[in-house]
Amino acid sequence: NHPRTLTAVNNMGYILDKMGRPKEAEFYYREALEKMRQVVGFDHPETLTAATNLGLMLEFRGNAPEAEVFYREVLEGCRRVFGEDHQETLRILKLLADTLEAQNKLSESEKYYQQAYEGYVQVYGEENSTTLKALRNLGDILNRQGKYSEAESYYHDALEITKSVYGED
Repeated sequence: NHPRTLTAVNNMGYILDKMGRPKEAEFYYREALEKMRQVVGFDHPETLTAATNLGLMLEFRGNAPEAEVFYREVLEGCRRVFGEDHQETLRILKLLADTLEAQNKLSESEKYYQQAYEGYVQVYGEENSTTLKALRNLGDILNRQGKYSEAESYYHDALEITKSVYGED
């Protein structure tokens, strides 16, 4: 039950997942997460990482509803531990938005893409590649909802910023 041992358990899940052994990986991820909650609490960075890893694996395996539950919990933990504009909080916002989009919860997904984009602007600036990707994600989700005028505006902004950063060609 030592935190370093539990991190090693989580790492075992990670490598098994990468090796294409999801059932074994899930066992290790769940084991690490359960024990980490007990030993160091949920608001510990290693526990948040374990919950995120489990969410990623579940989403990849097509279980977006369960992944959503983990991402929501991790998002709240990241907000408490790191703050609103920390890169890990922003990453989880984006993962949650992706998961919601995969479940066709488009308006809710839009809200999280918007929060992620605004945070990336604050943290990285408008000309950063991560910020530009977030801007395009926002355009994509608006497009999927038939909000074409709004989507066009975001796509236009992304195009202009991309041109200014990378040039016309």
